[in-house]
Amino acid sequence: MSELHDRMRVDSWADWWGGFCALYEMANAQIGNLRHGMKVLRASEFAAQFYCEQKLDLRLLVRARQFQDWQRRTSSEDVEGRTDPLALGVRGHEKLAASDTERPAEEVWSSVMKGEKVRLYDPLLLGKYEEIFLAGHPDVILFANRIPELVIEFKFSAKSIPSAQYHSQAGLYCYMLEGLGFDVKNLHYVLGIFPPSAFASNALSLATDLIANSFPFSRSSMELPEGTACLYASRYNRASSIKELRWASDYWRGTRDAVPTKVDWKCRACSAKQVCRFSLA
Repeated sequence: MSELHDRMRVDSWADWWGGFCALYEMANAQIGNLRHGMKVLRASEFAAQFYCEQKLDLRLLVRARQFQDWQRRTSSEDVEGRTDPLALGVRGHEKLAASDTERPAEEVWSSVMKGEKVRLYDPLLLGKYEEIFLAGHPDVILFANRIPELVIEFKFSAKSIPSAQYHSQAGLYCYMLEGLGFDVKNLHYVLGIFPPSAFASNALSLATDLIANSFPFSRSSMELPEGTACLYASRYNRASSIKELRWASDYWRGTRDAVPTKVDWKCRACSAKQVCRFSLA
């Protein structure tokens, strides 16, 4: 099987939608052959491998059943009372998605295929790398003339520079768009890094407007009452995404052990440092 699954046709709405639904059904029918009984590799778990794969492995050992349901989304109720970056991100992303008029997925994708200028908020993307099914929800995709122009991902962090896993996650979304048949020759992604305290504001919605109206840029910023949000644009690099998928997939197939981080500050901040035999804390 090729590295990139057979590309779907975007010149026929009926064929494309039928192919997307078939891909969804195939992913849903998987029997959990991946590590920890996972059926589908989600973008969030893929990205976590590039932060500390050992931390991901420990988390899955404890909560494997929860993660095996690949369609389950973490909600604000799941993170009630928490203030860590994941919890802030969940709340901020829910607020951004709520700013869009809720429409059935078929209707939204139909607008894309008609060539309309469309913003997709939190859409489900599906894909496949060799025998491994992929899934994920980017924050925003900007479409025009049936071409994805930008994938936008927002993160809440005290650090203003995007870390490697953010690039990996955004690159995977681009890879899935390519596999879904879209023209990605000029596809870029933008990573927006926001102060943690901005999660409750309408900053993400404002940033989406700013990005849509001011791109292209390599780096930009916006001033908020909570501080400065930094915006970084990168071109989709298919070769880089395939290289990362090749490395990551070996873990999910069980052909190698989890790789721990070599960065001590990650260990010091890790909730599993007391039980991790690789901890540098």
